Amino acid sequence: MPWTCKSCQIEVPLDDVPCPTCAAPKTAWTMLKDHTRVMVLSAKKKVQLLRGSSYRALEAGDPLHDQDEWVKTEEISAVPKASARAWLAAGRLPPSAQLVLVRLRPSGKSATIELSLDFDEQPMQELEVPVDAGASEVVDVPFLFVYEAPGDLRVRLRVDPNDPASADERFVLSQTEGELEVVKTVADDETAHDRRTDLCFRALDPYERYTLRVDPGAEGAPYPVFEDVPYLELAGIARPSGGSDRPAAPSEELAFPGIHVVDLGERSERFHAPALDVEVLGKSFLELPVRSGQELFRSLRWSVKRARSGQTVRLELECPEVPEGEELTFVLQEHDQDQRHDFVEQALAPAQGGAASLEWAYRPVADSDDEPSALDDRLGWPLPELFFDVGWGPHLASCQQLLLFQDELRLTCRTRAGELLSDVEYALQLTLPSGKVLTKRGRTDAGGVLHERGLPPGKVQVGLPGYSVALSG
Repeated sequence: MPWTCKSCQIEVPLDDVPCPTCAAPKTAWTMLKDHTRVMVLSAKKKVQLLRGSSYRALEAGDPLHDQDEWVKTEEISAVPKASARAWLAAGRLPPSAQLVLVRLRPSGKSATIELSLDFDEQPMQELEVPVDAGASEVVDVPFLFVYEAPGDLRVRLRVDPNDPASADERFVLSQTEGELEVVKTVADDETAHDRRTDLCFRALDPYERYTLRVDPGAEGAPYPVFEDVPYLELAGIARPSGGSDRPAAPSEELAFPGIHVVDLGERSERFHAPALDVEVLGKSFLELPVRSGQELFRSLRWSVKRARSGQTVRLELECPEVPEGEELTFVLQEHDQDQRHDFVEQALAPAQGGAASLEWAYRPVADSDDEPSALDDRLGWPLPELFFDVGWGPHLASCQQLLLFQDELRLTCRTRAGELLSDVEYALQLTLPSGKVLTKRGRTDAGGVLHERGLPPGKVQVGLPGYSVALSG
């Protein structure tokens, strides 16, 4: 049907083609009684902000956009650089839930994605990312937002946690200017069987100064390990020029193929919370909050430090900002020195009363470390070390406490008449899951106690040559 171009006043013979002079399309139609017109309206959005739904790191060779269902996101998660460095070290890509995917339908045109980051206490920072769409109908541009989180501080002390004289020792970390004071004991030792006490003080403010003192209890007077030292110096981190006021920028340190990494700088979860404004193809997505899973999930922990096969353990955390009844995803993994952690199991549990917990029946997991730890070398077998991640929406946080296998056996040996068998030879026969059989020999102590450490998962048979015994433990 012919129509008249309002700009050129030229009659165009067909209403499904633009004006041949000015290329203007027809924008108005007259609807006539008893006359049917077929009109096609496109429902496709030109710009979408999406996130993935997986909380497991991807292999570097996996196709990023075909892994999971991508869903609309109303919030963006910022990732601690330590997590990003671990993914890089393992040759893996971030979990898709941690990515922000800007999906464009630019109709064959080039476009620019403009990011405006508005911080609570700093001027707005703006970044531009050019996109060459080429002939593609749909273009996906993934982003990862990273920040330098408040740090952990690990300290190794020449204190034997197995020495009874160390039982009353206290290790006190205090902030020079502030109320923070953390007290630990040898029970908080994170590495077993090495006659050293390894402590980890978590989520410290990287711009404060700290003092660590040892109170040896009955063994003597308190003494300092270090006094009034900046965290960055303790952790061996060189503070960049500009400090926490350094603007957000593309990260040159963290390079994932095909992913734009935006560095938010050295920021703490309790301040400098940014909001993101994405503008592309003339459309603006205003004030999407940027938060960290480390802020949303707190006090991630195991209910015990060691577990036996079949023992029920709990994975616990606090999540006061997660709505009641919302399901959280728990991802159990076996920790590897090379950061290529092995997936164990994934399960869901609801948020209840500002917290969440998951019960799990412990089972030994094969440790496939390419780089055995010093403890593995001492034991002569790879020690399973479990940790877990928890995810909700775009947010993910990791429990740094490792759950270890209960590798100790303690039995009291008596005759059938009830007499203690002191200083008696015994033999342990260990059958490993692989079928390999090991034998260990020793002697009971003065109290008739058989005590062995460093036993791998498997079945144990106890023998005391020449005795008919009753065992308890």
